[in-house]
Amino acid sequence: MSDQPSLAALRAFVAVGEAGSIRGAAQAMGVDHAAVSRHLRRVEQALGVALVEQRGRRQELTEAGARYHARLRAAFNDIRTATEEVAGNRRPVFEIHAQPGIAHRLLLPALPALSARLSEVDVMIHTANEQLETEPENCFVEIYFGVEPRHASGYRDHVLAAPRFFPVANPGADPRWFAVESAEDLMAFPIINAQNAAGLWEIWLGELGSRAEIPRSGLQMPNTHLALEAARFGQGIALANEMLVRADFASGDLREILRTDTRIEGYRLAVPDRWAGSAPVRALHGWLNETLGTPARQAGEKRGDMPAAP
Repeated sequence: MSDQPSLAALRAFVAVGEAGSIRGAAQAMGVDHAAVSRHLRRVEQALGVALVEQRGRRQELTEAGARYHARLRAAFNDIRTATEEVAGNRRPVFEIHAQPGIAHRLLLPALPALSARLSEVDVMIHTANEQLETEPENCFVEIYFGVEPRHASGYRDHVLAAPRFFPVANPGADPRWFAVESAEDLMAFPIINAQNAAGLWEIWLGELGSRAEIPRSGLQMPNTHLALEAARFGQGIALANEMLVRADFASGDLREILRTDTRIEGYRLAVPDRWAGSAPVRALHGWLNETLGTPARQAGEKRGDMPAAP
């Protein structure tokens, strides 16, 4: 082989393997996708081997590509670690990717306490409605809301809690909202929908045995956090769960409408296999169990037990 691929080209190849697509790799690297394509082509030409093949909308590693990718990824990780050790002023970063509701209303207010528990790392909170297309190089986890694990393989999935769902509104809003006696009566008033939780109102009504229809004229918010904020400002009635409105109930900003005991889905913690035994993940898992206050065993499901946090 006469020409060695450049480090930039090799890094692009590693990014494609991690993202499963050229566009995903370009997004992760902050470059144009055409540049990633050129780098990938140059690596394959220099090696004389096909490293990636098209499968549907994804670019999958060939057998040779997978072997080469594993070696290169480890090498780049070694370079990063060596650089950080020499610099001597960087701490490991622990990334928590969570849906907006739990990120804003549970994790962010508790960040000082959480950082104290995770004192050996810098905690970075990201909001994300969907599973990650590209895995971060740092240690990371995903906290999300759902019935089933979002990853088919490569992750350990833990049920954290299955909270109760109920309508909420600002106590200073229309007093008629709090006088309703049925879910059908409630639908006569302004309903706030969260687009990242589409269908939850319908599911909640179905669990109550109601055939009432959701008013189409209600507010549409992109996520649960903003839906609850709109409710807090008296703009309508939002569907909440007990994990997200503890502070609002304590401050008197929100109050429950109708007393129901409906549990729809659960909060889940997804941990990549390679990080499952790490100290930050174990500490976070323990903190979440303490903070949410509902053990996984009460949620009706338990997957991949993790040792208790030290």
